[in-house]
Amino acid sequence: MASSQLLGLTLPAQLGPYRVERLMSDGGSASYADYEAHHRMLGHAVMVRHERWLAGQWAESSDDTIARTLEYAREGLRRSRRLQAELQHPRILPVIDFFDAEGEWFSVFARIPSAQSLHDVARAIRKNARPPVSIAEFVAVSAGVTDGLAAIHAAGFVHRTLGKDNVLIDDDGRVLLADLGCATPVDADDGAAKAFRLFMRAASAAPEQFAIEGVFSPAIDNWALGIALFELRYGRHPFWTKAPTTFEGARLRILEGSLTFPPVLDATAEDLLQPWLRRLLAPAPERRYSDALEAQRDLQAIAAEIEGRRPVARAFVAMPFADAFEPLWRAIRSACVTCRVAATRVDQSHRHESIWDEITDAVRSAEFTIAVAAPESAGVPNPNVMLEVGYARALHKPVLILTDDPATLPFDLRTQRALVYRAASVNDGEFHRELVAYLSAIVAQFSRDQMPETS
Repeated sequence: MASSQLLGLTLPAQLGPYRVERLMSDGGSASYADYEAHHRMLGHAVMVRHERWLAGQWAESSDDTIARTLEYAREGLRRSRRLQAELQHPRILPVIDFFDAEGEWFSVFARIPSAQSLHDVARAIRKNARPPVSIAEFVAVSAGVTDGLAAIHAAGFVHRTLGKDNVLIDDDGRVLLADLGCATPVDADDGAAKAFRLFMRAASAAPEQFAIEGVFSPAIDNWALGIALFELRYGRHPFWTKAPTTFEGARLRILEGSLTFPPVLDATAEDLLQPWLRRLLAPAPERRYSDALEAQRDLQAIAAEIEGRRPVARAFVAMPFADAFEPLWRAIRSACVTCRVAATRVDQSHRHESIWDEITDAVRSAEFTIAVAAPESAGVPNPNVMLEVGYARALHKPVLILTDDPATLPFDLRTQRALVYRAASVNDGEFHRELVAYLSAIVAQFSRDQMPETS
């Protein structure tokens, strides 16, 4: 099809209620093409996407399996477009319409004339047409993408094809996810989900997406987020410097390659950022961030450390060091950063040879203590944590207790200020909000106590 024509009509041409005026971008004869258009009656600008992959040689195939797969894929696209229309989220570009004309399918999106794709931004940086993104910009882009992903995950879906091309940034720095075309319900194994296994962005596909069977989880999106942000930060793909020319080449590099970082000048920032990116790009999905907001909260805490924001209070965190409590520690640390509280665990302090001297010094120098009194394998809170709580109380320091089983608390702690949480909710936004509210109240009280009295 010539770029100046659509459905055999020379542009500009009428397509339903839209006047299609010009080709904006051509995604390839077998995939899609985007057109600038205006609504004929209302006059507002829109972007019309011709979903070419739903027609063409596939639709003409006499193979029943291909025809059935295409029908499932069409239903999957309709489902994802409906999701994008219904979410009504400020970080997701709205879908206005989805229809067929002469056997071809079209999606209609809101038009953001000033927007650039993340791909365009990264390319401009590589060509020295603009400066590299600052830490503040890096965090802002990440926050925008993770906000959108979190809304998709909360709706029970996985994006699946996140990439630099479908992340938009407008002149005001607003970040939007532009296309949810292959969004699939979490853990779905229906016909549409199976059909969509054939559709992926090889360069940003997680290792498990290359498997023939299996369901999808949000970990796939966190991997794609890691790929996009790595390229934004370093100007190249994490697994190659020169892109493979074939799908198989990309697959092998991702499955068998090693994550490598280029030399950098700011070692302080990289010492904090690189472990975060490694977690996003962990080969095993269970070792990645389980939730987009969890990744965002960790990055915000890292940014605060890099920027050296002055804390308004210090908190000693008494908790077990078992791996099972690591997500809880990251959540505590992130909430403390939000409240400008410097959080310290005893394993991070190395002032004394004696561990008890380390603990007592940390408790004394902190304005308050956060104690994780969740039961361990024995069904009772960690005895070391209880000892540290006792010492803090003896010093008349405020103590905030976190527990997922208040019945296991010692009797004399059951009247203590406590936040009861569910272990499964540690990574969600509600726990973060509750913890921030508790910490804010403690910090406010501490600040009032420090104010000089006036006569």
